[in-house]
Order: sequence, then structure tokens, then C-alpha cells
Amino acid sequence: MNEQHLTKQHLTEQDMELFTALRMKAFGKAVIDVANDPGFDDWTFSAKIRYALEQENAARNERRTQKLLKDSGTPNLSACVEDIRYLPGRSLTREVVGRLTSCQWVNNATNVVILGQSSVGKTYLAQACFVPRFLIENLNRPMT
Repeated sequence: MNEQHLTKQHLTEQDMELFTALRMKAFGKAVIDVANDPGFDDWTFSAKIRYALEQENAARNERRTQKLLKDSGTPNLSACVEDIRYLPGRSLTREVVGRLTSCQWVNNATNVVILGQSSVGKTYLAQACFVPRFLIENLNRPMT
């Protein structure tokens, strides 16, 4: 290749097609941003590449998380224990929820049955305890 031709070229949004074809869209966007933003001029080449790689890795982890959550079939992915209301008259306490969210029952291969009247939040509680554990278990697995 003509070296002089390469030194005069700047990366642009038009180069995203190649990064997309290589399935490195976040990396490509970061590289283009770095190449065109004077704020990165003082960075070393290695630092710029590491930044782009970290952006790609973060994007892949986010896509993987969303895919795993979607595939889990969990109807309420936004369920979280911080939103649980501990109302008077319920036998649900912060201590019980703490034990459930520690997921020791999973490590011990113990089943958990949540009982209660209709529409009191049994499914919500199960999802609030399940989603964080599901993410931890699946995000620690190597990507295939």
C-alpha cells in the first residue's frame, strides 16, 4: 500500500461499515471518536487502543446481559429488592429478603416456595431475588 496515502486519511463514520462487518461496532465507534477528538491527542497509542477495546468489551457484555435476560423469560426484569415494601401485617421482613437474596438456597440446592394471597407480590419477590443471581451466574461464564 501507498504509505503516504494512509497517513493523510482520517477515520470517519463511513468507516463504521467495516467495523460493523467485523462485528466490532463499539470498538469502531471508539476508534473513530478517538481519531477525531483532539482531547485524545495526548494519549499514547496503546491507551487509545485499550480505551476502544474496553468500549467493545462493555458493549458485548451489555448485549450478552440483555440477551440472557430476554432468554430467561422473566416477565419483570426491573424487579428489585430495593423496591419491596415492608407493609404492616406481612410476614415479609428485610431479614427474610436478605436471606433470599444471598442465594444460599441456590448453593445448597434447596427449593424455595413463596406462599401468599393473590396479588401480594410473590412473583415480584421471586424475580427480584432471581435476576441478580442469574446475572452473576451467567456473566461470570466465558463467552462462547
